[in-house]
Amino acid sequence: MYEDPYGRIWFAGVSKKIAYFDNNKITCLKINDQFSQKKEFGIINSMAFCDNTLWIGMYATPSIYKVVFSKEKKSNIPSSKFIFIPLL
Repeated sequence: MYEDPYGRIWFAGVSKKIAYFDNNKITCLKINDQFSQKKEFGIINSMAFCDNTLWIGMYATPSIYKVVFSKEKKSNIPSSKFIFIPLL
């Protein structure tokens, strides 16, 4: 779990779905289906949020994903597709 600068609590489950808790409501990312279709998308072990970008670290596959959100405060709509960055 990770709390971003806007107070949202980000989390992921074994289903590989990423969501956040804000204002007593759980919101799933709209690009979760794209994540689950990627064979490289393994078990999530870390997340960080910086400059409207969510960084997602993988345990099973040494890689990270970068999801860039729109500049609008607290947007849950990515401004572009996610980017896969292999670490090997």
